[in-house]
Amino acid sequence: PLFEPEEDQPEKRCCCLLRCFPRHSAAETQRHPSNYRQPHGHPSTPVCSRSAVILICSFSSRAGAVVNLTFDDASVLAAIDLLQPGSLRYPGGSVANSWNITNGRWVDNETNIYAQRTRAYPPGTFTPSKYMSGLGKRLRAAPIWNLNLMTLTPAQQLEQLDVLQADGVPVHYLELGNEIVGGCAKPDYLQTIIPVVKKARTLFPQAKIAIIGYWYSYAQGLPDWWTCCTELAKYRDYFDAITVHQYAPSNQTILLYPPDQWRTATLGTAWALLRYHATIVHWAMINTTQGVPPIWLDEYNWGGNWTGQVTWPEETHGALRGLLLASFIISAANLGQDVFSSLNYYSLFHQNSSDWSKWASCLDVPDTANQPDLIRVDGVAQVFTHLTHLAFGRGLTHLESLQTQLSAAGTVPLNLVNSTAVPCLQGMRFSSDTASAEAVVVLNVCNRAVPCAVPVADAESASYRVHQYSAAADAAGVVGGWVLLRSIQHTHSPPWVGGPLPVNSTTWKSGHWDFLPLSLTILEN
Repeated sequence: PLFEPEEDQPEKRCCCLLRCFPRHSAAETQRHPSNYRQPHGHPSTPVCSRSAVILICSFSSRAGAVVNLTFDDASVLAAIDLLQPGSLRYPGGSVANSWNITNGRWVDNETNIYAQRTRAYPPGTFTPSKYMSGLGKRLRAAPIWNLNLMTLTPAQQLEQLDVLQADGVPVHYLELGNEIVGGCAKPDYLQTIIPVVKKARTLFPQAKIAIIGYWYSYAQGLPDWWTCCTELAKYRDYFDAITVHQYAPSNQTILLYPPDQWRTATLGTAWALLRYHATIVHWAMINTTQGVPPIWLDEYNWGGNWTGQVTWPEETHGALRGLLLASFIISAANLGQDVFSSLNYYSLFHQNSSDWSKWASCLDVPDTANQPDLIRVDGVAQVFTHLTHLAFGRGLTHLESLQTQLSAAGTVPLNLVNSTAVPCLQGMRFSSDTASAEAVVVLNVCNRAVPCAVPVADAESASYRVHQYSAAADAAGVVGGWVLLRSIQHTHSPPWVGGPLPVNSTTWKSGHWDFLPLSLTILEN
């Protein structure tokens, strides 16, 4: 896994799933790989320890390549200081396939408007060394360096690694390109990675390397992910992790359900899809000598305009999308760091002069340099900042599942990727090894209030502050929108006051709690 290793503590059952992935070989099981309904195999001692939080509270960004502010621009640094992301990808996703790390520019034959904007700056402005001397040093983990293996010559591909070494930047995570046209496991791509990985292993023996995996939109029809993944397994020597991109649900998926279930289907999608991907990777890779690699979900969001129209177009910057972000983080935390070790929400920020990623970002940064007073934020940024405040502001950098404690709340039917139901209440605990402080985060995906005992560690000795975000259709301020950052109070000690989303705050001491319909509840002592 990407995180610092921790001692296994099976008696704590910190990964409280119905079942965790067993560490047994293919010879010890005869289960068919397409049995997705019980993706974790037969019961065995859980091997999932508490997940570190740093790399699952991260973003996929296009700083420099698309957002053409320098890496030390005051607006860029203010955005990082606000959101406190654990890590970022450099130079981003699909831009990586046309980017040259050696000079920090788009490749020479690229003539799009973004390449022209970047070339307006002096050579070297957007190199990895400049990245780490600016926004990179504000991160809590090294960035994921995404290599160009598509539009550079073989010699230039290798030169990228030389530059990373010569610049002295931290190389802990490498990604082997982004979203191959025509699907994953293409033979020419698989041959291309071999010399690059061999050199990377020599120069950066501790670096974790991720290969391109799944990236199709669910609404476009699930590809033959099983066949692709079994082909990737033949090259298991050349990667430590496998990337998945998931943009779901789309409006087409939501319309499969009655109108009163649309929001439930939206918030329940991550639970089903992350288990689907975990199942495929597990059974495809279990027969390899190196075992099952973790997944880097390094792009996720709901459906974009390639599915016809952005999902929930009237609420694209509101509470529902903020809770969707939380649903992915909670679902990944419940599966554990050995399964999902990195999550990068797409996307961090945009400029009004750039249409690329405008639909997906949660910060609006100005077109002119060094104008942090003009930054605007939406409801997704508000929810994300509350979660990262728990982790990094309060130092609660461990996550553990609460599904066993919440199981009495029941399930809601949801037929998606061979799942027939998802839990109404989905939760995780932020905690620390050095303090008794904790924060419990519970998502209610059902369109009804759900009473449940609050799964805190010590309900008798402390009172808890409770903050609730509602994505119900009739909730006040559910649509959210854009608000100037400078007009919001308590941005570094959430909940925000005057932000895009209203927050209902109260206290709780003991007993059950009625978790509001379609809500995210945060209890912290």
